[in-house]
Amino acid sequence: MQDQIAVVRSQPIPRGQVLFPLRALTDDTRLQILELLAASETLRAQAIIEELDVTQSTVSRHLSQLVAAGFIAEERGDGANKSYRLRRERVEEVFALLSQLLSAENAQAVLSDARRKLPQNLHRFLNREGLLVQWPRTPSDQKNLLDYLVEKFQPNHIYSETEVNDLLNRWHTFDDPAILRREMVDYGYMGRTSSGDRYWREK
Repeated sequence: MQDQIAVVRSQPIPRGQVLFPLRALTDDTRLQILELLAASETLRAQAIIEELDVTQSTVSRHLSQLVAAGFIAEERGDGANKSYRLRRERVEEVFALLSQLLSAENAQAVLSDARRKLPQNLHRFLNREGLLVQWPRTPSDQKNLLDYLVEKFQPNHIYSETEVNDLLNRWHTFDDPAILRREMVDYGYMGRTSSGDRYWREK
């Protein structure tokens, strides 16, 4: 299982993908439920309630959390009767993901992600190299990205339009430096001469 996951993944393991199912295991009652299901092929909800000697609402809540985390499967019977079975493949998958999360290769990939030290609100617009991959529609997101892009320009330096385009091309992937250059001027991040042949950083 672990080898299969490692083959198909080209991106680092998101920590939340491991944290979510592991949180389902941080409760004694839920672990008892898993132990009961490990000893039986399937169990009805009523049988679990009787074994644990807790209220129906408590067991229902714990069962729902284990189903959501993928550790058990819920199967409907006649009427309102439900039975549950342990999904052993999910247990193997989660711990294989944990093993890969803590591998040297995954850790190095995470540490090499340029977005790691950037504000969270920028991440969805940038790739792992820190290049802008899309221009957002909302002004607030646009300003956040312009705050990021303007740092690529030196203060007190005069740029030609070609130099501005060349620098912006190093930091985006959609091949449209004109829109970025225009937005930087319109939002006051860059100044330019009336002829448009010289630019400078304003912020």
